[in-house]
Amino acid sequence: WSSPAKWSDDRFEQWRSSPSFQPEMIEAAWSGDRVIGAVEAILDEEHCKSLGKMVGRAEKVCVAEDWRGKGLAMALLTRSIVRLRDKGVVEINLDTEAANRSEAWKVYQKAGYRIRRTFQFYEKPV
Repeated sequence: WSSPAKWSDDRFEQWRSSPSFQPEMIEAAWSGDRVIGAVEAILDEEHCKSLGKMVGRAEKVCVAEDWRGKGLAMALLTRSIVRLRDKGVVEINLDTEAANRSEAWKVYQKAGYRIRRTFQFYEKPV
């Protein structure tokens, strides 16, 4: 999800047709007719009921490479946090790879996110 330019048409349609797709919850930044960054805020009320509290998610955080380091990710994250807070959310989760080459985790921590747990993923070519 690092760049909308890398999404396939099939992947885009899969995302658009998913039950969690809420276009009104997407924060996007544009330069002319080009999307240069986005954050999708997700609020799944059924999931919140099962948790007993309002928990949102921030997903698909992406900024075009030529716009990185200019505060765009922070601005988009801040807007998504405010949007979720205004809907009653008390906690927001965000997943990222610890080895993220863009070091996006630094922006997340600056925005107030803190590491709750880490995962290891394994793969085996067959």
